[in-house]
Amino acid sequence: ASATHRLTAATTGAGRSVKQSDAVANLLLGSSLPTGSGMLGMARFQPARHGVSIAGSNDRHQLGDAVFVNGVYTHLADMDDVLIGAGGHPGAVVVPVALALAERHSLSGQQVAVSVVAGYELMHRTVAPVFPASVGRGFQSTGIGGPFGAAAAAAVALGLDEGEIANALGIAGCYAGAIEAAGRTLGPGIAARGGLESALLSASGVTGPARIFEGTRGVYSAFAGERRPEPAADPLGGDFRINTHRKIKLFPTVASTHEAIECLQSIHRRGIDIGDVKRIVVRLPELAARRHDVKFTPPRSLREAQADLAFSA
Repeated sequence: ASATHRLTAATTGAGRSVKQSDAVANLLLGSSLPTGSGMLGMARFQPARHGVSIAGSNDRHQLGDAVFVNGVYTHLADMDDVLIGAGGHPGAVVVPVALALAERHSLSGQQVAVSVVAGYELMHRTVAPVFPASVGRGFQSTGIGGPFGAAAAAAVALGLDEGEIANALGIAGCYAGAIEAAGRTLGPGIAARGGLESALLSASGVTGPARIFEGTRGVYSAFAGERRPEPAADPLGGDFRINTHRKIKLFPTVASTHEAIECLQSIHRRGIDIGDVKRIVVRLPELAARRHDVKFTPPRSLREAQADLAFSA
């Protein structure tokens, strides 16, 4: 808890050195896609006169609904950033929470930047100790680390103290976990809402387990089958994960297809005739290869197309 509080405190002023995020652009793009139309319809069941904004809507909405829908929107085009060495999509989880609380509490630009940096930091440090074992067990990184990243962002934005931050992270463990087979569309929204609620519960005096990560039945054991906390704290005090462990996507597809796409683009630019190509062999790391079920049949939906290596290539 003490290290977490020092970490979030140390991010003050960090926004000046942070690379520009693409999350807001992805949020606006996602709000215009037909695949997200049902999200806004859900939020309209609970309007709020003094609520916060959802992209593409002129109405105000409940805080939790807003971060859920905006989180889904930000990931919908599958162009949002990815955590290197941990997986997961931090911008789609952290940024909607920071923006919603900024609107509700009139936060400054610096406060928003600090909130975002803290959220990225905690999300990466949560998933790194269990990745890639967690993916091999069928879990999504966004679902594991997202609630913790969102809780950290919300806790910093709300000005919680050391003990309250620790409780918020403990409570966030109740929301951690998403099954890969369930699809990826709703994951960022669920994680964003869960992390926000964790911080709000902590601010209201609710406590959470202090050893949510390294405890016998904590995150590391549950999602990786082993307790390996060292990556979570190493190295504290260095540069921020938003600078050092973040990949900006160039294509609206699953990140593990990108190298193959770039390679084939390079070959195409050399003027090779497709008629001279008998086959294409794509070599992937074992973890990435297991994620792609190559059937060579047309995808049935946009989401299937984005995750289909053969189709993308």
